[in-house]
Amino acid sequence: MADRTVFLTLEQVGRLWAALRSNARVLLDAVLVGLGRLPETNLPKLPRMADSARWATACETAGTF
Repeated sequence: MADRTVFLTLEQVGRLWAALRSNARVLLDAVLVGLGRLPETNLPKLPRMADSARWATACETAGTF
């Protein structure tokens, strides 16, 4: 399970929270684009946690259109 865990300190959580609040619109737009592109997104080779990798790939071009 440790290889699927993200360890954060309280300082990192505070910085992450501030970044999320200031970029909420951009993040939500990326999520919406990713959900829309998910059915057409295919990876040549599926890594561990393939669903997450596929979804992240679908989201990564959100700001380029």
